Amino acid sequence: MTQTLPNFAQDQGRLDKTKSSQQKDIISSDLRYFTKQAFIRRSHSQRELVLRIAMFYNAIAMAILPIAGKPTLVNYFVMMHGCLFTLAFLASFKTPMRVLLLRLSVPVLLISPSLINFYAAYYHIVENDQMRTIMGASTAIICGSFMSFIDPRSGLPRGLSALLCILVGFLAFSDSAAGGILAIVNGVAVGGSFAVTLIHDRDFRTTIEREYRLLVQAAPAKIVRESASSNVDVNKVFEPKMRHCVCLSSDWRDYQTVSASVSADSLASSLGRYYDMCENLLSQIFPDGNYYSDWIADEFFLVIFAKDQVEEKRLVNLTLKFAEQLIREKEVFQKAHGVPAAIDVGVSSGLALIGMMGPSGHRKATALGEVPGQARRLQVLGKAIRQSMGDTDRVIFAAPTLMEITEALAVTEFKLEDKKQLRNIDSTSVFYLEPLKKS
Repeated sequence: MTQTLPNFAQDQGRLDKTKSSQQKDIISSDLRYFTKQAFIRRSHSQRELVLRIAMFYNAIAMAILPIAGKPTLVNYFVMMHGCLFTLAFLASFKTPMRVLLLRLSVPVLLISPSLINFYAAYYHIVENDQMRTIMGASTAIICGSFMSFIDPRSGLPRGLSALLCILVGFLAFSDSAAGGILAIVNGVAVGGSFAVTLIHDRDFRTTIEREYRLLVQAAPAKIVRESASSNVDVNKVFEPKMRHCVCLSSDWRDYQTVSASVSADSLASSLGRYYDMCENLLSQIFPDGNYYSDWIADEFFLVIFAKDQVEEKRLVNLTLKFAEQLIREKEVFQKAHGVPAAIDVGVSSGLALIGMMGPSGHRKATALGEVPGQARRLQVLGKAIRQSMGDTDRVIFAAPTLMEITEALAVTEFKLEDKKQLRNIDSTSVFYLEPLKKS
């Protein structure tokens, strides 16, 4: 016996670590997806900005060059800017080929202004035209620096473009007496701009991760992912409507006695670990995240919803599976932490008004109607069942939920002494499962 308990503790510790790792993997996957979608949306916005700036810049260049440009180069440069303007203009139209056109045109539109002006500076250095050299060099450095700020691509291609601008600038200024200084200025300006964009990427990622953590506290993970992929506000994606759902309510028996007998810190720590266990179990049974949960002190409340009729048929089975496993996991948890001594679980199913509700500044996922209220009343009924049928943990549900079960389960009927024991259900009995009962 003395050897069995340590082995059990070690096995349970390894199991807890495995489950914790699985939970972290699921959370990390959701977070990565949400962050990736945010970067994609930002990239699309920046890409549109590149097109608008390219059309404006190249149109202005075509207007100014005939006045300020070198006569021998004007036609060549006007033609180049005309081609770039046309490319940006064509890419702005929504056509079947737009994705491919954008992928090819955006890098060209970003790098070309710098390269054109580097060539102009190099030509004017050879011609010893100081005024136009300054104009070409200044414009090239400005365009190269600005390019990084609006580049919608990821860090590597953005960095390669910055490096190309630095190297071409060094070659363009090599024949100038001030070439070294110009090359350093160009390198600092372009390299500094690229470094700033990396800092901005880091800050943007941090902001998005913070936004995700706030959203998943108010809305189901499945809805948050859908909102990210469709670029639609989560309140619109999960707007209130009647949905088929299963509600679960569970609380600790004799919680007041427990809270009076332990320190506040110990109780808070135990509650935190207990609800972490609940969330870990939920993520395993409902990996799609089509649920949301809430808790107040010792009461745990859960709503699982379906997006279509195929999912509806599985909800009750999966919820009862979760409820039974929760009671089993509670036994292991109680041996390790001393609480809770007992729990009862009420489960109800049907239509409820589900969605993001509440004041405009603090909306959260909510379920309204008889179904969520019935789940709470069923778990309260567990006290009466304990007095009649024995002091053990049970999963309790009514006839409507029983009719949705499609798997063989050891269901027991409990006759109500009075229909008033369970309001709004026209029945003389309820049903329950005893997960801890030994067969």
